[in-house]
Amino acid sequence: MPNNNRLCRIFPDSECGSITEVKDIDFDYKCIQIWNGKSNRHRIVTLALELIPLLRNQILQEDEYLKLDLKNE
Repeated sequence: MPNNNRLCRIFPDSECGSITEVKDIDFDYKCIQIWNGKSNRHRIVTLALELIPLLRNQILQEDEYLKLDLKNE
């Protein structure tokens, strides 16, 4: 089942469908909560330090797109 989640662009397909919201990423503790991942289990995985700036940039870009969309409605 394809997932249109904006975080799927960075994470592998095997776990992608289970990251539901930005709140699932904890930058302070450097971890990601995976819901219903492989074997339909929940888990917490380490967030690689190299991904933090990429994820923050992606979140900021998506927020800007959302603001533009809302402004143009």
